[in-house]
Amino acid sequence: MNVTVWALMFTGIHELFISSHTACLCADLLLIGLPILYTILHTKHYVKAKIITGCCILVFNFVYAQCYTLYPSNSIEGHIGWMLFPIVLICHKLVNFSFALQVIRFIFLFFFASAGIWKIRNGGVFNPEQMSGVLLLQHSQLLVTAPSSFLAEMYYWLINHPVTGYLLYLAATLLELFFIIGFFTKKADRLLLILFFIFLIADIWVMRIKYWEVMHLAIPLFLSGRKLLSIPGRA
Repeated sequence: MNVTVWALMFTGIHELFISSHTACLCADLLLIGLPILYTILHTKHYVKAKIITGCCILVFNFVYAQCYTLYPSNSIEGHIGWMLFPIVLICHKLVNFSFALQVIRFIFLFFFASAGIWKIRNGGVFNPEQMSGVLLLQHSQLLVTAPSSFLAEMYYWLINHPVTGYLLYLAATLLELFFIIGFFTKKADRLLLILFFIFLIADIWVMRIKYWEVMHLAIPLFLSGRKLLSIPGRA
C-alpha cells in the first residue's frame, strides 16, 4: 500500500467500479477510445487537441491501472507500461519525443535493475532454499489441483532439487543486475533487449508470470542508435 493507493481509495472510485457494471464498461471504452481519438487528431494535425488528449490518456491509464490492481488479485508491476508509456503522447516536437523515449528507457532499466537489487536487499540471493520456497508459494494452487500435470511435475522437480532452483534464481538476479550497465552506456542496448525477451519467456515458463504489457517499454532499446530520433521536427 502506498500514498497513491490510499488517495484513490479515499475518493471511493474503486467502490464505483465494483458496484456498477456501467462504470466498468465506460472505463473500458475510454481505454480503447482515447487512443483512437488521439490517432485521429494526430492525422488531422490538431496539435493542441492531440496534446490534451495525450495528457488525458496519461492520467486515465494511471488511474485505470491503479484501480485494476487495487486489490491483491493482481500486481501493478505488470501494468506500468500502459501507466507510463503515454508520456510520449504529450510530445509534439521530435526532440521532446526523443527525450520522452529516453525517460522511458531509464524507467525500463530501473524496472529490471531494482528487482535484482531487491533480491540482494531482502537476502534471497543468499538463501539456497529461496527458489524452492518461491515455487511452492507461487504455484500452490496448481500443485494441489493438478499435481500430475506436466508443469506441476516440473515445479516439483525444481522444488526437490533446490540447488538447480537456486542456480535459476541466481541467474535471474545476475540478469536483472546486468541492466545497470544501461545507465552508463547505450552500446549494450541490443544485448539488453535480447536478455529481456529471454527473461520474459523464462518468467512465463518457470513462474507463470506474463509481462507482455511491459514490452513497449523496451522500444527505446530497439530504437537505440537510430539517427531518426535526433532530427528536429514533429513527432
